[in-house]
Amino acid sequence: MRIGAAARLAGIALLLALAARPAAALSCRTPDPVRDFLAAAAAEEIWMVVTGTLRFNTSALPRSHSGAAAARQTDIPATLRGLGLGPKGFDRPFARAVTLRVLCFGPWCGAPEDGGRYLAFVKREAGADIVFASPCGANLHATPSRATLAAITACFTGDACAPAR
Repeated sequence: MRIGAAARLAGIALLLALAARPAAALSCRTPDPVRDFLAAAAAEEIWMVVTGTLRFNTSALPRSHSGAAAARQTDIPATLRGLGLGPKGFDRPFARAVTLRVLCFGPWCGAPEDGGRYLAFVKREAGADIVFASPCGANLHATPSRATLAAITACFTGDACAPAR
């Protein structure tokens, strides 16, 4: 029995379609500290802005296995030491126990580094200070530049404050 060319092509197309798996990828907006500042300023909750060193036990970080989804959120005891934002910039000593809330979207999780220097947006929640680490990078920005800190100070003092596009 002979199979015609059209039938062969149709069979190959069907096999390729069945073998194809959907590509999984996380789509995020580019992290923008100014956008985070504006969102925190517009929120009803209390937010603080701190630049400093985050310390925590990395063995508590969530991990996904074989592409499986990790828990949506993992709270880890941590400390944040540095300077909080005030009218004159980052000049207010800040040294507190915080909760590092690592968020996961499917198999992708925030991955902060113990001992890393961050610009952190810290949310006051039920008497606790929460630092968020998401896979998209919002609210926790590694090694902030002087220009970034100056932009956030400008936002806080009412000067020009526009997020990147």
